[in-house]
Amino acid sequence: MDEKYKVKISTVYSQLIPLKPSKRIFDYLYGLLAYDIQNSYFIKASSRNRFIREQWDGQQHLFSKANGKFLTGHLDLVLEALESSSIPYEIEDFRPVYKKGKLLDLIGVEEREYQKDAVKTVLKHKRGRIWARPRSGKTIIEIMVHSQLNIVPHISICQSIDIAYQTKEKFETFLPQVPVGVVGDGKCDIKPDGITIITIQSAIAAYNKKYELQPKEKKEASFEKATEKDCIKKLIENAKIVWVDEAHHSVASSYRFILTQIKNAEYIVGGSGTLFREDNTDLYIEGLIGPLIHNTNYSDLIGQGYLIAPTIHMIKLPRNIKPSGDTYPTIYKECITENDYRNDIIKRVVQNLELRDKSSMILVSKIKHGEILQKLIPGSVFLQGKDTSDFRIKTLKDLKDKKLMCLITTLGNEGLDIPNLDAVVIAAGGKSAILIFQRLRCLTPYKTDTEEKKHAIVVDFLDSNKYLKAHSNKRKRLYKSEELFKVVEKDAR
Repeated sequence: MDEKYKVKISTVYSQLIPLKPSKRIFDYLYGLLAYDIQNSYFIKASSRNRFIREQWDGQQHLFSKANGKFLTGHLDLVLEALESSSIPYEIEDFRPVYKKGKLLDLIGVEEREYQKDAVKTVLKHKRGRIWARPRSGKTIIEIMVHSQLNIVPHISICQSIDIAYQTKEKFETFLPQVPVGVVGDGKCDIKPDGITIITIQSAIAAYNKKYELQPKEKKEASFEKATEKDCIKKLIENAKIVWVDEAHHSVASSYRFILTQIKNAEYIVGGSGTLFREDNTDLYIEGLIGPLIHNTNYSDLIGQGYLIAPTIHMIKLPRNIKPSGDTYPTIYKECITENDYRNDIIKRVVQNLELRDKSSMILVSKIKHGEILQKLIPGSVFLQGKDTSDFRIKTLKDLKDKKLMCLITTLGNEGLDIPNLDAVVIAAGGKSAILIFQRLRCLTPYKTDTEEKKHAIVVDFLDSNKYLKAHSNKRKRLYKSEELFKVVEKDAR
């Protein structure tokens, strides 16, 4: 029997409705819009639920065979499936369309060609993900998009209060005619006639939902008035432009909830320096935000002169420590965190950099590791999640001004903007591609009347113990995947 469908499109969810009594395409879409849940084998094996043990397929399905409902970010995939099967369909599109405002002049922005291309793509597709490496100016792209559309309210969702204030500063610098407010850490400065930057913690708090703090993440202050929560909810649900910073976080339950409250946005865009996650959830993110619509990698940016080609120094460590146990926590603690030999190399590396008037950021994942290195390196400062916003702002300013030459931090994975940073020391190890590419924070060219940065330095380690060796080799492969990165291996001394 012939098939025919109606596709009803809304901002968050859409629906495929059979107009003739056949649902053969439903089975195909049920399999297409699904991904394997990480560690599903172990979940099934350890579950007390008989259905999970014996019948669950280990997948997260994002298409409902019961009612044809799917996330609107998957619309292109659904339409492509219909067209490739020569199945006719009609569309009812209930998504809002708003009149653009007057073009806004940007102040002091160098509009790069890849940024212009990204903006054109956003204006054309209206929703989707921009994959642009750290230091490529994702916030500038957001500012350029707003200057073209001038549609309000515009909300920008970010992970932390630090990033919120950095984003606010850039908007006020390059688009000063637009009101910019921040909602986060107990502050509620909403700009319904402009742009409001809101932290995910504060967004979820407005709905009285529990937010699960990530490791080393600081709990934000609460709102003083209940009416503030109502105003935040109204803002989220009526925003016309929604920008999600570091969109690879969007699969977290907090982001999933907030992104399904956005009922009236015409433009939904996610920016990220990392295209993929390592837990297979990219398809979910695509459903919430949209497909990949723009890609700029590090080598593209270096080739166009926007970033400095780094030299990655990978220091080969001897297997001089025999851990007291075979578990990963034990090996990490004894071979990285409390490894005196390795930590002494880090100390000598940053002291040598300082003698050459080069600033450095040492990235750690354990608080104890940061504390050990701070005691070991005179004049260094350790910045961690529990520190106050004022202390963070002052510390980062001192680093920018080179009053501080060595910052040790657990917060280096995302968003710290220090253009004149000379070197990054990846002391934490690890294998995550997301974290590796987020940690390269020294590639930005920097030039003033008295100072010019010509080189970018990254120091990493080729660890030799169980687990750590495999992680190091993965990082090395990722570095070498960028054509214009120079990777140098050297023995520890």
